[in-house]
Amino acid sequence: EAARRAPSWSNLQPWHFIVVKEEDIKGKLSTLSMGQRLIRQAPVVIVCCGNLQGLGKSAHREALRDLVAAGAIKIPPELMDKAVIENPILGPSVMESSVATAILLENLAIAYTFMAVEATNQGLGCCIIGGLGNPLNKQMTELYNEITKALEIPDNLQIFRLLTLGFPDENPQLRPRKNLRDIASLEKYPAKFM
Repeated sequence: EAARRAPSWSNLQPWHFIVVKEEDIKGKLSTLSMGQRLIRQAPVVIVCCGNLQGLGKSAHREALRDLVAAGAIKIPPELMDKAVIENPILGPSVMESSVATAILLENLAIAYTFMAVEATNQGLGCCIIGGLGNPLNKQMTELYNEITKALEIPDNLQIFRLLTLGFPDENPQLRPRKNLRDIASLEKYPAKFM
């Protein structure tokens, strides 16, 4: 539900999530992720897929129509394509593929981050797994294909991240973070925020 509620570019929601509990698939996902053991240990692994067709013109048109119907934006239907969908700043389908991929990954990241925050709010432990073989890095393609076949993932979806969920059996210290004054400025760079 947290991912479903996450914001996305033009409300495209270019994602799909598969909840995996089956030990064999979790084992394969662990191998795909350089043997990260917590994938096998977690009771649930959410496979976070980006929908490549989710940035297309028809998906964009449908998302914009939904926004108009909800009263979130006002754009006449006859101007939708020219003003937004065909616009090189607003329309992912007319952008270079690397830019569209970046938009897809950004939107997917927002959704799985919403899930991770909500999981933490509910007292669960979670870990976002980003190091895995997939079509972007062209690594472990045979295993990747085996997993997508087992999960019946269509060609328009690609696995980009995993999210492990479970009840934590430890209480680790917070990870080190940079000071706010080192990452934020007030009004102009490099004016210190604090």
